[in-house]
Amino acid sequence: MPNESMISDATTQVTDKVSEFGRKAADKIDEKRGAAASGLEKAGDIAHRAGDKLGATGEYLRDSDVNKMLKDVEGIVRNNPGPAMLAAAAVGFLVARAFSRND
Repeated sequence: MPNESMISDATTQVTDKVSEFGRKAADKIDEKRGAAASGLEKAGDIAHRAGDKLGATGEYLRDSDVNKMLKDVEGIVRNNPGPAMLAAAAVGFLVARAFSRND
């Protein structure tokens, strides 16, 4: 059974990776934005906002109490089981990708 220290360490690692991924995504999008055509520019704006949201999520995870987050997640999952499963799969994919990179 994981103790609170292990959960906190794992949470810190995940949040750091999510924040780093979000910042890298936002930076890459900013680099490419100038060269994009007007139609692609809208897609770049959307992707940039998504990167910002990922970074903000990482900051929330870093600054929040683990027990409070677990209760928040439990409430969301109970109220929205289908979307919660899709979100969990997406987060799992992103975390797996972040940890599998050799940067």
